[in-house]
Amino acid sequence: MTLPTMPASGKAACLLASVLFLAAPYAAADNVDCSVTMDQQAEFLEYDPFDPQPTTTVAQAIVTCTTNKKDNGQNPTITVYYTASVGNGPSAAQRAMKSPSGALLPYNLYRDSGYNTVISNTTSVAQSFTAPGSKEVPMVYTHNIYARILPGEDAEVGDYTDNLVYTVYF
Repeated sequence: MTLPTMPASGKAACLLASVLFLAAPYAAADNVDCSVTMDQQAEFLEYDPFDPQPTTTVAQAIVTCTTNKKDNGQNPTITVYYTASVGNGPSAAQRAMKSPSGALLPYNLYRDSGYNTVISNTTSVAQSFTAPGSKEVPMVYTHNIYARILPGEDAEVGDYTDNLVYTVYF
């Protein structure tokens, strides 16, 4: 791989990736209301292809659920599933940000801080939690989305973006 030539003071890449949320109603339990909000966007401030360490950032989605119904006297367990679209990349295994000139900078999204499991665009990942038995006491589930650019990517200097649809359903 040929590393790009860039001025010592220049920034190699900047990502302002938007992650949009879609939520479908939870059908497994009656009277369960859930909403999804984005607390923190995935944003790489600078990428230096000469840095031997990966460039990382974390986005955060917040799922808030309430219910007034208990199932068999117990608060219902809610399972949250999520996927992420491929954006500018050809697949979930090869997501890419794009510059205004059309140059691509590979990156990916992971469900764990060890960057071991890529978030798929087809296979849902599940997380379960117990909803409260009261509208006054919401259950809040915070989900981290880990993003990483590997070192040594051949990227021209400039701003790069990618818009993904991050689907959350229960």
